[in-house]
Amino acid sequence: MTSNQRRQLEQRVSHVQWHVDMGIHSTFKVGGRVDALVKVKTRGELAAFLLWAEAEGISWTILGGGSNILVVTRHVKGMFFQLGDRFTEIQVAGKRETAGNIFVSVGAGCRLGKLVSFCSQKALTGMEWATGIPGTVGGAIRMNAGAHGSQMADIVHSVMLMDHTGQEWEVPAEEITFGYRTTCLPRESAGQRYVITGCTLQLTLGEAQQVQQRCREYAHWRKLHQPGGSGSAGSFFKNPKDDSAGRLIEAVGLKGFQLGGAKISDKHANFIINNGGAVPQDIINLMELIQEKVETEIGVQLEPEVHIY
Repeated sequence: MTSNQRRQLEQRVSHVQWHVDMGIHSTFKVGGRVDALVKVKTRGELAAFLLWAEAEGISWTILGGGSNILVVTRHVKGMFFQLGDRFTEIQVAGKRETAGNIFVSVGAGCRLGKLVSFCSQKALTGMEWATGIPGTVGGAIRMNAGAHGSQMADIVHSVMLMDHTGQEWEVPAEEITFGYRTTCLPRESAGQRYVITGCTLQLTLGEAQQVQQRCREYAHWRKLHQPGGSGSAGSFFKNPKDDSAGRLIEAVGLKGFQLGGAKISDKHANFIINNGGAVPQDIINLMELIQEKVETEIGVQLEPEVHIY
């Protein structure tokens, strides 16, 4: 990026950091650097940023909570950007008395933990499964996050999108293709790119004590079955159809195995953790070892759930 482009970018957005260590912004606590990390606070800033990036031919990647990424490249050309405060708001949008449905408007930059807490306080049921899951609402929609047999696709009523021209509009869930840990927005298969700016969720009014109890139960389950603390991106591989990636990794004898500073969790075999001092390549080497061993011994190809840059 030229010095003139840097000045132009700083004129369009409120906050820019240059040559950023992405390990600081990843739950793996390790990663390469990126030319710039931008935070956009308003829709006007976001539109100006996208228009400028398109005109200048500069690549961009949206960064949610950093809970599902690994930056392996030593220096990424282009920009990561995050949505600021104006994209974190939650509001009850409306109620349909006949069906008992409550519609909640949520900004894409809102943390899942904040949304779960809001729903719990308002006695809204439908988000309890997300208790303890890190990341943002936008990221959860983008990957159709889920747990305990539920997923975002079950509760998304519509999604707000902005394209590279700065135009923003609402897309009903019926026009979005949700898959297992993947989401395809309209015309994305033809190369169109969007930023998810928010959504409307369709929830149900429940009983406060029951909603809160389910949240506590899911939190307890995570504490028992998954490693806590930082240094992990959660489930590393997608579960194969009718099976579990963790079960397959354990079946080939790799649970607890360590390679460099990266280790397969002793608690859950589908968690790769930075055991202290890991470099990105340690995690990639361990990922490839897992894939090779599971495919050779069981005949299943494991696909990463983590986005690797």
